[in-house]
Amino acid sequence: MQTTIVLPTIILNNPFLSLCPMGETVDQVWESFVKPLNDAIHLFVPTKVICTRSSKKAKWYPRHIRRALAKKRQLWRFYRKSRMIENRSLYDKQSALVKKLIYDREKQVEQSVINKAKLGSFYRFVNRKLSRKSGIGPLKADWQTCCRRHRKS
Repeated sequence: MQTTIVLPTIILNNPFLSLCPMGETVDQVWESFVKPLNDAIHLFVPTKVICTRSSKKAKWYPRHIRRALAKKRQLWRFYRKSRMIENRSLYDKQSALVKKLIYDREKQVEQSVINKAKLGSFYRFVNRKLSRKSGIGPLKADWQTCCRRHRKS
């Protein structure tokens, strides 16, 4: 506890802070004033490093959708540089195509869950779609008894 109090006072007792040298520019005086403060901040203030790449697992799409997304990003960069109407129309067409491909993929995944006809896969699918982590509990009847397996929907 005392080291955290003593060390900043040692840094703040820097001779550059107590003396105002004559003949220096305002910028030089300011730098000599700010340097010990910045050094103390770097030593004693914890920092958090933020990566630009997301650590979350990206949503996995099939190769044809990933390629369409890459082409869409490329067309956007091309439009952003040129600002031509033709490039914007190409981007809009690609964007509509990507939207349709993703919609079709989601529909295909939902259809595969339906075709499996397994209650466990249905619950896993629904739990992944929920924003809460609690999941879906067992279905209850009017008298707070668990429904039998054939009555669950």
